[in-house]
Amino acid sequence: MSSGCTTYKEHYVSLDSRHRNRTIWPSSSQYSISISSNIFFDGTPPDSYYKSVRTVEVIDVTYPNRNNVVNEMYLYLCIPEIGGVFDATSSTGSNAIAKLVPTKLMGEYAFVQYEKSQRPYKCFNFATNKEISTLTVEFRKNDGSLFNFGTENTSNLPLNPVLQTNVTLRVCTQW
Repeated sequence: MSSGCTTYKEHYVSLDSRHRNRTIWPSSSQYSISISSNIFFDGTPPDSYYKSVRTVEVIDVTYPNRNNVVNEMYLYLCIPEIGGVFDATSSTGSNAIAKLVPTKLMGEYAFVQYEKSQRPYKCFNFATNKEISTLTVEFRKNDGSLFNFGTENTSNLPLNPVLQTNVTLRVCTQW
């Protein structure tokens, strides 16, 4: 993709709680993924980080339909490395990149998918050379507390698939 003399590269990033360090991050409602320490599906290592980030968009989010999550009016998706996009009456809302209201329930999961024209996104100023090497995913209630999907604090046991989350982002970088 290009705009005038500037060329952009699109990166589609899947942040999957199954790839978190469960000893450090026992809950799938908060975890950090280091881009440089993960290997892409095709076996190639990614760049150590995304350089000259211009925009980050939320494409879709999947999270467990557990602990009465559908009784919450909404959850906030916070990714501190990206920051918030809302002018909100709460600090949690101001720090969120997306407000999560399920668009459908699929088995054990709530699913949020945004139409292209309605995707939450964050733009970074061209003067800012925004770099992202780690992304921390947080599912927060309106009061700022983490939603509790359940805990898996033993890394040597198999993952419980119904406790996992996934966030798909589109990251555009300048070349």
